[in-house]
Parts: sequence; structure tokens; C-alpha cells
Amino acid sequence: MALERSPEGGWATLFAFAACVDESTQDAPTMARVLAPVLLDHPDLVGLEEVYEHRLSDTIAQLAAAGSISCPSPRLQARLLRIAIVAAVLFWARYELRDEELGPYLELCVGQLFLPIAHSDHATMLAARIAVARTRLESLSN
Repeated sequence: MALERSPEGGWATLFAFAACVDESTQDAPTMARVLAPVLLDHPDLVGLEEVYEHRLSDTIAQLAAAGSISCPSPRLQARLLRIAIVAAVLFWARYELRDEELGPYLELCVGQLFLPIAHSDHATMLAARIAVARTRLESLSN
């Protein structure tokens, strides 16, 4: 779904993917909460390897090839992204994140994961997205 939303790839794909995770959990939250442990226990049943290890790894490799990030191992970076997003969904499933917090938190995860390896203008963009996500989370906590 995210890849169809952002055929140009790159950052748009990564952030669209985070938005799709948020939307798909919100579409059927009860079912998503019941199935969330499957993401950890049986990732092959829901196709996580295909999504992260191949498609998002390719997107990350594209960012590296374009000089947007320094990333000698796109597969490792995709694995780290998978860990961050699955962890967020699991915490959401356990009501540690409210429904309205999941989206900004996922965006924060993407930004924080890539900021240390991003080059100049890309780092500035990621820092701005992180700041917006944090502001949204802070406004939701009041």
C-alpha cells in the first residue's frame, strides 16, 4: 500500500509506510490488537520479511545510492525499522500508546532511526519531522 502511494520511493515511501501501519491498525483496532503478537511470533504469516527485508531494504538502498544517507547495510537498517515499528504496534496493542498517538510515534521512530545516518538537507528535514511528531505527541498528552 505504501509503495503504491509513493511510487517515487525514498523518504516518501518510508513515511507513507509508517502512515499505512497506523491506518491499518486504526481501521480494525480490535482485530489489530488481537493479531499484534503475530507480528513478533510469526512474521512469516503476515509477510513481514517480504516488506522489510526486500521492499523497504530496496528503498533504503535507493536513499543510500542517491547520497541521502550513509548506510553500508540497507538490510540491517530495514531490520532496525521493523523492530521499531513492530515494537510500537505491540505497545499500542497493550494500550501503552493511545490510538491517536500511534501515527506520530511511528513517524518519530522513522525520523529518529534515520537521522544519525542522514546527510545535511535530509538530516534537517528529518529533524523537522521529528520535532513535529514530538509536538503532536506532547499536545495529545495534555
